[in-house]
Amino acid sequence: MPGFHVNDLKSNTGAFARAYLFNVYFEGAPVEINGGENQVAYLVRSTSLPESTIDPIEVPWQGQTYKIGSTHTFSEWECTFHTDRGANIRKQMLNWMHKIHDPSDNTQGNPEDYFAKVKLELLDTSSEPVMTYTLHQAWPSTVAAIDLAHDSKDVAQFSVTFNYNWHTTE
Repeated sequence: MPGFHVNDLKSNTGAFARAYLFNVYFEGAPVEINGGENQVAYLVRSTSLPESTIDPIEVPWQGQTYKIGSTHTFSEWECTFHTDRGANIRKQMLNWMHKIHDPSDNTQGNPEDYFAKVKLELLDTSSEPVMTYTLHQAWPSTVAAIDLAHDSKDVAQFSVTFNYNWHTTE
């Protein structure tokens, strides 16, 4: 097993993963998010690798309390997007939400029709994936507001919060 040594820091600036080297892909979404060629990867401004927690169960035994592992909980995942010229990525996220629940006729979608896989790749400096997370049965639960201001020169951006049932890593 390859090890890490402090001398690696002195001789190799590539010893650490870079936070700006990542990709995000959507698979099986009920709307055309990727633009046919995974264009969404270039519209993602920021995100994070997902969090997971194993909840403890406290078990009393002979005056002591011992903690053992219980169920696995997967937190919501958030992704911030740059808004493209036609606001297409935002429109697609809102369309996806309408497939989950359409407020005009109060119909609820079938989960199998709106679940998708989200792949997050942490890349090395040669753009090769070093770690891939796959979020299973993901769907957008919140499409946040876009802040607009006459005195701003920033690119318009918005966040989307996703819920999902579990994730795997490669």
